[in-house]
Amino acid sequence: MRVSELRGPADFAFVRLVRTMTLAVSAQADLSVDDADELRMAVDEACNALIKAGAVTLGVTFVESDVLTLTIRPTPQLSLAITPTTELILRTMTDAMMMQSDGTISLERRFSRNSADE
Repeated sequence: MRVSELRGPADFAFVRLVRTMTLAVSAQADLSVDDADELRMAVDEACNALIKAGAVTLGVTFVESDVLTLTIRPTPQLSLAITPTTELILRTMTDAMMMQSDGTISLERRFSRNSADE
């Protein structure tokens, strides 16, 4: 299992760094280009929703095991109500999306390995 973490201000410059890190970790985990790009779009949407809700800082954890899991934790804790559009993006661009009562958003992407790789 590989774990990487980023922590920074809840601003759009930091979100660019998170998007870049998402693509780098996705490539390291051998996600397809399409899967990596969809995950990047979901991460962007989740971070922007947290910024709009009043987050001051964001902590992002990437965990690569059987799936790639990204957890985005806002500080301070938030009562987050996402828009239907944001929820649609998060659910369709990932294999699983979870929101906790403190505003934490977790996104998962499974590895799409074809039978020739096994």
